[in-house]
Amino acid sequence: MAGSLLDHITVVARPRNLGEVHDLAALLVRRHAGPLLVLGTVGLAPWVVLDALLLSLVPRPGPAAWLLAVLAFAQAPLAVAPITCFLGQAMFSPRPRIRDAWGPALRALPALALVGLWRAVCALTLIGLPWSLGHLTEVLCLERQGFKATWQRARALTQVGHAREVLHLLTAAVTVVIAIWVVTGTVQAFDGLLRRGDLWHDGDFEEWLPGQAVLPTIGLWLGLAYLGVVRFVNYLDLRTRHEGWDVELDLRRAASRLPGGGS
Repeated sequence: MAGSLLDHITVVARPRNLGEVHDLAALLVRRHAGPLLVLGTVGLAPWVVLDALLLSLVPRPGPAAWLLAVLAFAQAPLAVAPITCFLGQAMFSPRPRIRDAWGPALRALPALALVGLWRAVCALTLIGLPWSLGHLTEVLCLERQGFKATWQRARALTQVGHAREVLHLLTAAVTVVIAIWVVTGTVQAFDGLLRRGDLWHDGDFEEWLPGQAVLPTIGLWLGLAYLGVVRFVNYLDLRTRHEGWDVELDLRRAASRLPGGGS
């Protein structure tokens, strides 16, 4: 069984620069567009509805955009967990199944809720914010350790790749902003073209802010879903660079082909 899994690895484990990380993430999105769309919709929908209810209680104009940013930062680990679990299976299977991603995601749910609570505290107080960005979601979903062991493991990964994590954070922020503006601008342009014969129209700045309008909010969650894929690839890259995971896979693959190696 081990040999068959190792012989069907669909992603080459090798060190990648930042551009290659995003390139591989885009490739995974194209390759598994249907399953990722389903998992992303089901994973994100409850939080989108909950946030809409909470933001409806905030007076307008008000701090809705800031509040949504805090909520999304806290909710992201739970929302993208099914995507992470699916990609973990897709790495070792040419035909991963959507239903197989739910079990690991649900088992990790209590621990992910703690992660979300911790991230909410970090976002509200800015205390410990640099340490809230470790790969807790990926370790919980893919390595399936206890919470204490997961915390130590994620901290270790963050420390060895701290400079890359900072660069990854900046790139993530730009990606989310681009997603927000692309979704908002595209829909508004088509709306203006169909209704007024003009691609653009004058509007309030709030129309471009998540939490203040529907389209930017959708753009925010689309960006976070894509970043779930990017973080998965970045997690693989960290393991390859600092733990020699590619060498480990090669050795395990070679051992599985020896007589009795698959037992």
